[in-house]
Order: sequence, then structure tokens, then C-alpha cells
Amino acid sequence: MQHGPGGGGPFFRYMAFSVAAPADVDTDALTRAAVAELVALTQARPELAPTDQRRHMVRWVNAHLDRADLDVIEKRTAIAAVVMGQCFRSTKLLDLWMSYPAATNLSVLGTDEARLEHGDGRIETLPRIVESNEELRRNIIELATAAGSHAGEIWDPARPEFEIIMGDGTRVTAIDWVSQKPFVTLRRPTYAAVTLGDLVANQTMTPQCARFLAAAVRARLRILISGSMNSGKTVLLRALSAALPKTDAVMVAESQPELRLEFADVYPDFVVSLAARRSRSNERYDVSVRSLVERIQRMTPSVVILGEVRGDESVALAAALGQGYAVMSTIHADSAVGAVENAAMYYEEATGTTRDAALARLARGVDLAVFMGRDEKNGRIVAEVAAINGLTEAGDVDVNMLFSYEPEGLVRTPVPVPTPWKRRLRVVGYDPK
Repeated sequence: MQHGPGGGGPFFRYMAFSVAAPADVDTDALTRAAVAELVALTQARPELAPTDQRRHMVRWVNAHLDRADLDVIEKRTAIAAVVMGQCFRSTKLLDLWMSYPAATNLSVLGTDEARLEHGDGRIETLPRIVESNEELRRNIIELATAAGSHAGEIWDPARPEFEIIMGDGTRVTAIDWVSQKPFVTLRRPTYAAVTLGDLVANQTMTPQCARFLAAAVRARLRILISGSMNSGKTVLLRALSAALPKTDAVMVAESQPELRLEFADVYPDFVVSLAARRSRSNERYDVSVRSLVERIQRMTPSVVILGEVRGDESVALAAALGQGYAVMSTIHADSAVGAVENAAMYYEEATGTTRDAALARLARGVDLAVFMGRDEKNGRIVAEVAAINGLTEAGDVDVNMLFSYEPEGLVRTPVPVPTPWKRRLRVVGYDPK
């Protein structure tokens, strides 16, 4: 079945307008002229924001209606609705997304082939879904409109990226004017409960690794999960959260609400989820992840979870790591050691401290780093589990690689568990051989 232009079928439905144009006006001719005007406009001024395109077309349509001496407001409104609807009618992006309810991510770059990721980690390439970059821009505006956002107020060459949350929780992130083509990603949240046992069942990790990670969580080790985009970091964070005692007081701070641990019974009974806020109109109303963690520290949590470290959140992470409670978070990196190094890099950029001081603070704070990778056969896998022991004399991250993904799969290395952990692991019933 076709998915791309001309494919038709259930994938692409076009907006139906309930308003009919008056019969005494050649609306079809006016619509063709309007579409030609819109194409010429976007070619002549590709930097023009979608909302400004709409404003231009409204003026253009009304100017033509003025010349036609059409002064009945009801008729003018009906004609304008039909013409504007035809100019800005594209909904292909939303239709494609809704056609794959089990998909977790969709990425579209202009008229290139689209990239779809299924819930099981499979990647599928789809034929292009729009005929032009401008059509994709209009698709993105339709998504924002459907979500109740006035995208044109926040998406223009001065503010080339924006992010919205749709009604079903889908996160839409778009960027334009600083890229060669408009780019949009749609990410569907997965709120289903997941445990370490589930990840063993789908070959993400071995039973031996799952037992160790469960013990590490109960022993209050501070854990940083890394990997590339869509490598399963958030899924592993949820699974580790399911290993927490039900009586824990868990405080979650995220830039966007993704974990939603309160929605399933496998997680602790007391979960408070906090989400940062970015005001579109007044920075006074901004609430950062860093400020959320500052508030959390006054609320006597037993566990603090930071959804993802992407920049200034590193300061919040460093603050949480030094407070004595269990901490878990995620970060983009290409290895377990890279997780600590990237967190330190973000901390250095946010605070202006030296690289050595930033790396020392993060390497002292993180106990365990887990790296999520990919395998052609099994998809998402735990590729590295490393104990972080601070810094070496040379100033590098001192690491004990406890689990490593080899050609035969994930194996427990002969490297011993750090001595300071052994008593804590035994207390929770794990034998640290």
C-alpha cells in the first residue's frame, strides 16, 4: 500500500469544509489564482512565517472580493473560508502519524523520505509525504492548530524552533529557517508500565544484568543512563523505577512530562511529577528543571529522578547527586563514560567552572553509568554497565566495566564490583561476586 504522494487510501484525508461558496462567484477560479499567489509568495519570500503567509492570503482574497463588489459579509466569509481552506488544507503529516498508533517516533525533513520508528525499535523508511517544503510547513501549522496552539506567534525566523504537546501526549518539535529544509519530529509517549523482567523478556538485557541493576536501585546507587536518540533510555529509566520499594517517596523533575510513573501500579505509591515551564510571552513565568530540583530538595524525597540532562539540567543533576538520596537520570552519549563526560561538559558550560572541576564533581557524584546501544538482531540492548570511581591521577574518568556487550551478547566481565558498594549490595540481598 502506498504511503507517499498519490497513495490515497486511509493514510491521507483532506479537510472537509462545511461552508459552501455562493454559486454566483467562480470560487474554483479564485482558488486556483490564490494557490498560484501562495506559491509565488513562498518562492519569493521563503523566510516568511506561516502566520504571515496566512495574513497575506487573507488580504489578497479580500482584495479580490472587493474588486468583485461582493459586500455581503456572509458570502465573503463563505468564499474566504473555501479559498483559504484549499490553500492551507494539508493534513498529511497528522494522517500518517495517526495511521501508525503503535509508532513511537516520526521524523520528516522537507520532501525527503520519512523515518518511522515502531514501538519495538524497528526502523521503517516511508516515501516522502509532502510535495514541497512549504506543504510541510503548512502541515506543521495544522498540527499546532489542532493542539490549540497559535504557532505563528512563536514560530518565525526570529524564533526558528518550537515545541508543543498534542492532546494525546505526542510531542511535536519543529525547526526551520536555520536548516536547509523544515524539519519536524513527532514523538508519542509510552506510559505503559515496564519492568526489568520485561526488558529481559525482549532481549534488552540478561537476567544476570537485571538482577544486578535491581540491586543497584535498592542499594541507592546514583545511576546515569546514556545512549543515542530513541535508544531506550527512558524505557530503562521506567524499568529501574519499578525496582524501587513501593514505600519510596519519588520526586520527578522533567523538561517535558514523559515518565508518568503515577499511571501504573508497578511503581512506588508516592510519586510527584513536576514539569518545567517555558513561557511564550514573559520569561518571569519560566520554571526550569534546576529550580524544580531546588524545590524538591526541601520536600524530603527518598528518590529524585531527572528526566533528561540536555544542558542546564546538569546543574540540577550535580546538586541532586550530592544530597544523599537515590538519583536517576538520562543523557545523550555514545558510551557509559561518555555519559559522565557529557554531563560534566554541560555543567562546565552552565556554570563557567573549569573542565577538570566539572568532571571531578560529576565523576564523584555518579555511581553507575549504563549505556544503551543497538544490535541488528535484538534492537535496543544494554551495551555497557560501568561503575564510576571518580577520576584517575591523569584526570580521566575511573571506571570498572561490569557488563559489556560482546559478539556473544551481554556478559559479566571479570572486573570486580567496587569495594564501597559491597556492603550496600549485600544489605539488599545481592552477592557482589
